[in-house]
Amino acid sequence: MDISVSDVAYLLTLPAGALSLDDKVIYFIVNEDGELTEKHWNGKEYEDNVFISSDFRASPSAKYLLNQNTRRVFFPSRDNALKYAEYDEDEEEWTENFVDRDGPIQLHPESKISGCFDDLNGQIIFFQDPSGALQCIRLAENNECTPLPPLPKINQSGNIIHTAYATNDGVIHVLYIDDTGRIHVVNLATPESQWQDIVLETANFGSSQITNFAMTSTNEAERGFLAVVSGTTIVYIDPRGELMEVGAIDKKRFDPSSSEECANELYRICKKIVRAFGGGKIKSGCSCREK
Repeated sequence: MDISVSDVAYLLTLPAGALSLDDKVIYFIVNEDGELTEKHWNGKEYEDNVFISSDFRASPSAKYLLNQNTRRVFFPSRDNALKYAEYDEDEEEWTENFVDRDGPIQLHPESKISGCFDDLNGQIIFFQDPSGALQCIRLAENNECTPLPPLPKINQSGNIIHTAYATNDGVIHVLYIDDTGRIHVVNLATPESQWQDIVLETANFGSSQITNFAMTSTNEAERGFLAVVSGTTIVYIDPRGELMEVGAIDKKRFDPSSSEECANELYRICKKIVRAFGGGKIKSGCSCREK
């Protein structure tokens, strides 16, 4: 399908989403009339709506993880416990469960959820615990849940805006925005190692109230960031570190305000951005998902 900047902008305002494995539809995860719902968008119209759950937090954050073996959506329950729904291809429906580690895992009421697959098809999930600290767990294929090493302490007020990805060399990366608008990349090379926190000096959102963001490439020379401010304005940090407003989003209506050059640059990378939302591994030093 042909993916537009409008599709990417809309996806940034939603709890979660992913591109189907055959590249034919985008799965939008939405709160529709009190039900967490998967809507199938083919670029022109919605083909299907699939019910996921009615037990979820209002204004939830969620994470869609999708590859050849797994199709899951992680989200907070109404009582702020971490849940996942798994799609049954035979029954054509979602079934939901709590993520269990000696009992349900409790989340901060404003916690964002991000994640990715590791090199053993484990699911890596980041979230804030009730104290506000950023935590990370690994869910194995047999659903065994184990914690990863503690992340560096983040001195930040309120909820932490973060996103995650893994590269095919096995390194797990979580990116977050600090109180000054700077972007940090925190890396874990192996489960036995320690996290390394690196500040990207050339990428800064300043005082913008970012509510969600995505990286456009892992190649440092091409890396940019697309973000939504206060749920309505889309901004872009280009590979040169320049911050610019590119448009406004209202539901699925996108009104561009950037230059034609910027719009063309974003259009060229739209599919790569949406592919990354599914949590698949990304080739080191490359801006495309591993095939």
